[in-house]
Amino acid sequence: NITGTNCSIDKCYKVYNDNITGTNCSIDKCYKVYNHIITGTNCSIDKCYKVYNDNITGTNCSIDKCYKVYNDNITGTNCSIDKCYKVYNDNITGTNCSIDKCYKVYNDNITGTNCSIDKCYKVYNDNITGTNCSIDKCYKVYNDNITGTNCSIDKC
Repeated sequence: NITGTNCSIDKCYKVYNDNITGTNCSIDKCYKVYNHIITGTNCSIDKCYKVYNDNITGTNCSIDKCYKVYNDNITGTNCSIDKCYKVYNDNITGTNCSIDKCYKVYNDNITGTNCSIDKCYKVYNDNITGTNCSIDKCYKVYNDNITGTNCSIDKC
């Protein structure tokens, strides 16, 4: 599903771009590009950097030096282009962790509030309809798609 030109029929190079709206790498030397469905510009054709952003609505990391960004489908701003921190939030409706220091957050599709931005605790709840554990101390909860009540917030 490449919108541009494929590599030469004589020698087909590997191209990892799927549904890229921009130009593919040079036909002479096709670099590996891991961008899928990026709305912005891919890395320089001279030297295609690895970019792990999928479906990011904002700007990719600097073309000079493409940092690793693990944000998928984040509605907010990605981490600083100067130093892209690892962010593990997927489909979080709220705010990501501080750009200064991005904490690990394991919440996926949680309808409530994520843990404190000051100190993001590990939360293993996926698609829980109720309230997550206390923001002060987030306990591990292994319930997935439970329609009832999770374990006690005092002690999960």
